[in-house]
Amino acid sequence: MSLVSVHNEWDPLEEIIVGTAAGARVPRAVRSVFAVEYAGEYDSQDQVPSGPYPDRVLKETEEDSTSCARSSRSSASRSGVRSSATTPP
Repeated sequence: MSLVSVHNEWDPLEEIIVGTAAGARVPRAVRSVFAVEYAGEYDSQDQVPSGPYPDRVLKETEEDSTSCARSSRSSASRSGVRSSATTPP
């Protein structure tokens, strides 16, 4: 059970959770997504790029999330909001 109670987007902020990009992947395009997003660019679902993001993208994302976590901890402590960061698996 979650320790954070959310009823709508207007309730006061209770917790900030910053995640990690470790292991992030571009998902394989299923038929419905292919039809909406990629049909004009590719002839088949198998041609749509998928798999791990480039290391450069993951590194930049981790730098941004670390900065975000640091900033949110500082702001959260002043406002009474809990702040936590996940750790890579």
